[in-house]
Amino acid sequence: TFNLRLTRSMAPITMDPASLTLDVFNLLNRKVNDIQYYYASRLPGEADPVSGRIVHPGEPRSLRITFRSSF
Repeated sequence: TFNLRLTRSMAPITMDPASLTLDVFNLLNRKVNDIQYYYASRLPGEADPVSGRIVHPGEPRSLRITFRSSF
């Protein structure tokens, strides 16, 4: 996946050492599996375990805004 981070110093506005950061995760919104396992699993009601691939999908595009200040 491709992530993007932009950071801007807010010191001229706040008169303190501060910054504002924008993070965009999975910028291209790719449909990927974050992790994959291969093992036997059994659902409720199944008599025998079934071997197969178990996946955890990657997160969709998301944003995070962070304001950081020191005092």
